[in-house]
Amino acid sequence: MSVIQSAQTGALQFLGSSTGLAGSATLSIAGNTGTVQLSFASSTKSSAIVASINQFTDSTGVQATLSTDSKSVVFNSTGYGASQFVSVSSNNTTALTTQNS
Repeated sequence: MSVIQSAQTGALQFLGSSTGLAGSATLSIAGNTGTVQLSFASSTKSSAIVASINQFTDSTGVQATLSTDSKSVVFNSTGYGASQFVSVSSNNTTALTTQNS
């Protein structure tokens, strides 16, 4: 058997800043196992957002990590394959900017 392509996770990145969120925001985070909504105050640091999201990994199938520059939040599905997905939306698009990773 030869491997043509390795299995991938669903992924999405929110660009952050060293000063935290530019305004309060409510995130809707969805994955293969469910959806959760989390609210964050203005200036919330990316590390605090990651910690909050990861409290619900079992409920959503989404895990968050901090980028190497400690500013951005990277979302990945916990499962692998074409059926895996990550969906993140915000009620404040100026507080968080998305970038496909």
